[in-house]
Amino acid sequence: MNAKNLISGRQIRMARAALGLRVDDLSKKSGVQWARIQKIERNDGVSEGNDDKLLAIKKVFEENGIVFCDKNEYHQDYIMIKKAK
Repeated sequence: MNAKNLISGRQIRMARAALGLRVDDLSKKSGVQWARIQKIERNDGVSEGNDDKLLAIKKVFEENGIVFCDKNEYHQDYIMIKKAK
């Protein structure tokens, strides 16, 4: 899996906060166990060996207007929220 398609623990925390979701809310929506989400969130980077779980979590966020932006030499990875139409 290409790491560019995956999201970091930092981005998950930001997206969850932006949408006002608790870990158990995200767990129910994504099908990923809440303990696994907490473990992934503790890592600021991309957690290895969790590709399918990261993609399930990412899908939930993208369906709710979150856009994930990669880090570069000027900033860390971050999120944006799509403007409502």
